[in-house]
Amino acid sequence: MPRGKKPIPSYLRYKPRNCGRVRVGGKDFYFPGQYDSPEFLEAYHRFVAEFVAIGRPDSSNPAERTINKLIWEFWQQVVKKRYVKHGQPTSEQHSYRTALRPVRELYGSLPTSRFTPLALITCRRQLVEAGYGSTSTSSESGSAFSGV
Repeated sequence: MPRGKKPIPSYLRYKPRNCGRVRVGGKDFYFPGQYDSPEFLEAYHRFVAEFVAIGRPDSSNPAERTINKLIWEFWQQVVKKRYVKHGQPTSEQHSYRTALRPVRELYGSLPTSRFTPLALITCRRQLVEAGYGSTSTSSESGSAFSGV
């Protein structure tokens, strides 16, 4: 008899980096901080809250576009062509790369239909915690998502 799927993913220790990880749908998600530290537990609880809010990732339609695929297409079709001056990338490319980094890291494997306003808020918070001020975060994430 096949095993049922767990309603909430449990975390495991990843010994090489002494951090925690969760496996969902065959994909590993690693968390910051030492295993069982307050920083790690906060990240894990945030992950579980979002996991419960969006439901189990649906892998029944593998042809559905993921966030990573959307970002890659956007980069190839817009950023690499539009933000070049004299054959060199402009600083705007760096702004897009910075704004899209947390989106790729946190939600890259999700289907685009599952990217919610909560996900955008989470990505913006990651940028602020990484040291990007609210002014630059607003302009970067605003421009990064206006063309998508």
